[in-house]
Amino acid sequence: MNFFFNSRGSAAHYAVAEKPTRQLHVKVTPNAPRSEPVGWMADERGRAVLLLKLKAAPVDGKANAELVRFLADSLGCPRADVALLRGQTSRLKSLSVPLEKWEALQRSDARWVEPGEKR
Repeated sequence: MNFFFNSRGSAAHYAVAEKPTRQLHVKVTPNAPRSEPVGWMADERGRAVLLLKLKAAPVDGKANAELVRFLADSLGCPRADVALLRGQTSRLKSLSVPLEKWEALQRSDARWVEPGEKR
């Protein structure tokens, strides 16, 4: 909850509308010739995990930066809309991406469609 102060100096509450997001699970392979999606797999919980090759090396956060850049460019959204939630030092990562942009990308490119989902 956020606050603002009205003209009389008393605090009032206001809500900030947030865009709907989709949590995306990704397994990355760094040091590839180019960044690209290569398929899907299921993790130990049965969740769909997107397999991505990244052209950056896993040094000094370069692979994470390339992951965010590549997803934002693929989705057509600002990099600030793609958030790395978990897995900063792991190949298996969780990210938050704009739901509307994710659904549009899946409709336009079959490589991004999860197994069992309709386009």
